[in-house]
Amino acid sequence: MSKPWPYRALLRMLPPSFRARHRAAIDEALAAAWNESGAVSPAWRFWLRASLDLSTGLLPAWISTMQRRFPTRRSDRHDDEATSMDGWLQDIRYAARGLIRAPALTLLCTAAIGLGMGANTAVFTLVNEILLRPLPVREPAQLVDVHLDQPGANSFLGFSFLEYEDYRSRRKSLEGLVAHSGIGLRLGDQVGGDRIRGQLNSADYFEVLGVTPARGRTFTAREAETEGRGNVAVVSHGFWQRRFAGSDDLLGSDIELNGIDFTVVGILPAGFTGRFIGFPSEVWLPLAMMDRLRPGTELRSRAEQGLEIFGRLRAEDSIAAAADELNAIAAQPEREHPDMNRNRRVTLSVFSGLDQSLVSPVMGFLGILLVLSTLVLLAACLNVGNLLLARGPARRAEIATRVALGATPARMVRQILTETLLLFALGAGAAVLVALQVNGLLGAFIESLPVGLGFSLTLDARVLAITGAVALITALATGLGPALKAIRGGQAAVLRTSRSGDSNTTRLRQLFVVGQVAVSVVLLITASLFLRAFQRGQQLDPGFSTNGLSMASVGLPPESYSDGEARVFFQALAAGLATEPDIAAVGLTANTPLGVARSPMAMTVPGQEPPQGQDAFFIDVHVVSADYFDAVGIVVQEGSALRAVDDATGAPVAVVNARMAARFWPRGAVGQRLMIDGGEIEIIGVVGDTRYVIQSDTVDPLVYLPFAQHPGGRMSLVLRSDTAPGTLQRLVAEHLARADATLQVPTVGRLSELIEIFLLPQRLASRVAGALGALGFLLAVAGVYGIVSYTLGQRRRELGIRMALGGRPADVRSLMLKFGLRIVGAGSAAGLVVSALLGPLLRDFLVGVAPTDPLTMLTVVASLGASALLAAYVPARRAAAIDPATALRYDV
Repeated sequence: MSKPWPYRALLRMLPPSFRARHRAAIDEALAAAWNESGAVSPAWRFWLRASLDLSTGLLPAWISTMQRRFPTRRSDRHDDEATSMDGWLQDIRYAARGLIRAPALTLLCTAAIGLGMGANTAVFTLVNEILLRPLPVREPAQLVDVHLDQPGANSFLGFSFLEYEDYRSRRKSLEGLVAHSGIGLRLGDQVGGDRIRGQLNSADYFEVLGVTPARGRTFTAREAETEGRGNVAVVSHGFWQRRFAGSDDLLGSDIELNGIDFTVVGILPAGFTGRFIGFPSEVWLPLAMMDRLRPGTELRSRAEQGLEIFGRLRAEDSIAAAADELNAIAAQPEREHPDMNRNRRVTLSVFSGLDQSLVSPVMGFLGILLVLSTLVLLAACLNVGNLLLARGPARRAEIATRVALGATPARMVRQILTETLLLFALGAGAAVLVALQVNGLLGAFIESLPVGLGFSLTLDARVLAITGAVALITALATGLGPALKAIRGGQAAVLRTSRSGDSNTTRLRQLFVVGQVAVSVVLLITASLFLRAFQRGQQLDPGFSTNGLSMASVGLPPESYSDGEARVFFQALAAGLATEPDIAAVGLTANTPLGVARSPMAMTVPGQEPPQGQDAFFIDVHVVSADYFDAVGIVVQEGSALRAVDDATGAPVAVVNARMAARFWPRGAVGQRLMIDGGEIEIIGVVGDTRYVIQSDTVDPLVYLPFAQHPGGRMSLVLRSDTAPGTLQRLVAEHLARADATLQVPTVGRLSELIEIFLLPQRLASRVAGALGALGFLLAVAGVYGIVSYTLGQRRRELGIRMALGGRPADVRSLMLKFGLRIVGAGSAAGLVVSALLGPLLRDFLVGVAPTDPLTMLTVVASLGASALLAAYVPARRAAAIDPATALRYDV
């Protein structure tokens, strides 16, 4: 049996004679590493484990072999010391003693490195969890996501089940194709039960993913897609452990979900929580149960387009070929059902573990966090480099003495780099502790969010390896400059240099501090923009008041209610709730007043040509009741709102928003007509603009159709009331029980809570970016204090002369303060330029705030300037108190 490639690669790295002598030990170490890593695991896990085993178990034997083979002559020991193990150990011991002799420097550098690298480690832990940690599925590289590409739509829209069947029955380049949809479930009692997250799946969901249950089985094809046969459930390992304490009795027993009993037929292996990272599922149910679990929907209707699709590529096919095939298949449903499948095309992408609607924002968010954490690390390295430069003049006599005794410049550079490496090794240890604390705080914050996110923020081998690599790279980058500076000029120049250093060192230190301030300005501006975006989003005017608005979604089973019966039911329910003294107004809508997904419909406008390449306009359409505008608080600007007489017996009518009217009928929209599904609709009124997609800075055209003419089995109650949600929940439950006691009781929630969920990225970004900005701010203030103090030490003799010649303390104090402000001014100017260049990258995350918001920039610069002025005041005051006689005797 041939060995895996990492096994062979490691063997080739060993000398042949050593490999032959120790072959048994090598085979044992590598075999153990491969078995522990798993043959299907990524190769890096095997490589890391094997390297550790070799280094701890075989490296001493290798060194011993090399020493026996190439003995060092006593006369050459001094020359070979620089490359021997003894020489390295001596450097480490000497560096450790030097750091112990300078505890203040060691503590400051360790703290700066720990904070900078800790921030990076914490951010990389999140990146590792979301992007790098492989999903526990078979050959994830062969899985692909299928996305809808339709004019006017966004990534939150999906496919109908019949559309999915068209693709599945005719596809050839995909081994399997799966449809699924997330669903919120109530475990146990309909009113008091716990809310859990579930998945509705088509057949072959687990087979395509390559997930085998730890106990029991998964769904059969008949159970998954045959109505009335799907009262079975598969649960996660965590659900089994948390809810049922790992009891063996769960398998084969019933659990109640949304008032329906399901038999548990399988328990999935530990570690698998679904295909979406961060959104763990606890229960998987057959897709055939959608109509019963989500009343008001109809699985086999092309109008129900809420399914997501993924599949597994055949080994010989490509993503492009599969996309072309599916788009060719889509042409037939478009011809047969143009009202539902017009201009619908698909795109395919590599299976990422993220919902397509989240890929772009998540990638952008993580990229921003990586940039910000890197800037914090840069500020920390600049701070450490500054401290090492400050220490340089005091060590020049020591270095000159060692050079005079025969040490080569290369040996001195290595010694100084060894000290820096040891310093960063201490900082890396502190960074791990900082990252553990930050991950704990971040985990607690995530758990407090209204959305149940699930992240395992643990420091695994990959994160620790990256932390070590960053420590090594930054140590070399930070320490090389001071090391070369310390030995530059030769022995005579070193001995002639005073303790106060030289002008080049001073300029380099000033440049470091300018860089720190610039980095801090970028961090603080970014954090402030995110914070303002979150605050502005909460205060954003959507065109109506959200105070006192609550919502509850009610669904009717299509087999029990026809469209006409659904219209009568919802109108009676809304009228009954409107009689309650605690409720000011009630409206009905098929959409939420605020959301994240557009719902465009194809329509034509007489006398107007659609965009090039399209045969219609794609405009958002909301189906609402006549009293919806009063309940929400949308003002009628022209004509009239929808009326009670606009029912199934009347002529088709619609109301448009002001944006729609201005775009198509600038001279007046009332009385104009548009065409939807071949039917002509008259516009009877124009209402004020409202912002529907909360993350969008623009108001989109919108058409309102009357619910009485377009009834549906699933509608949302919009309740205007200052009453607590618990009271509204009771009132809705009572009226719903009177109308139909068999219906599920909906959850009543405030619209303001929904806005907070929509603004979750801004909220999370403001917290994380704010913490990184605070770190950068502290490092910048510390840098300003350090450079002013250092300059004071350098210019002490000059300041003494000024005082002796009649200079006033206030003049000296002003001189030092101006120096500090010049440093801050230069850094702030550089930071503002960088922030302006990076601003466009933040645009998608900022709601109602410009990336180059002048107020934010001015506030940050003023705050940092005031803090830096305070930091410079302490050494400036000390400079003003200099005794001229003492200063003139200062060492030159």
